[in-house]
Amino acid sequence: MDRRVAAVLVVAVCAACAGPVQGVQGRLVGIDDTGLSDHAIEEGWVAALPGVTAADLWPDLPDGELRYAAGRLEAGDVTAAGGVVAPVGGGGRFSLDVPAGPTLVCWARGTVDELSTSGCGELDLPEDGRVRATFGEGGFSVSVVD
Repeated sequence: MDRRVAAVLVVAVCAACAGPVQGVQGRLVGIDDTGLSDHAIEEGWVAALPGVTAADLWPDLPDGELRYAAGRLEAGDVTAAGGVVAPVGGGGRFSLDVPAGPTLVCWARGTVDELSTSGCGELDLPEDGRVRATFGEGGFSVSVVD
C-alpha cells in the first residue's frame, strides 16, 4: 500500500484544548465482536481532511481496505492541508473543527512526533452535529449521528 499519508495530514494538536469546543463533536468507540460491551477508546488522535478522498492518497488501495489503512503521519509536512488532528479525550470524545463536506477521517495512535493511522473512513461531514467513529475487528469506520 502506498503510504503518502505523511504528505497530506495536518496536526493542530491542542486547538480544541484552548477554550470552547468548536466544530463537529465525535466519539470513538471500540467494537467487540466476542459479546462484550462496546467501550470508549480514550487514546490517540482523529485526523480529518476536508476535500480529500482515499483515492487521492492511495489510488491503488483495494476496495474495502480503507478501514484498515495504515500509514505514518508527519505533522510538520502537512500543516497547510486544511485539516486537523484532534486528540481523543475522556469518554472517547473529540472535536473536528474543519469545513463541512466530503472528508477523509482517520484514527491515529502514537505521539505527536510519531503518529500512525489505524484505519480511515470517508463521510460527508456536517456543519455541526455529531459523528461516531468505531474501531474493532472490522477496522475503522465513521458516520454522522442523527
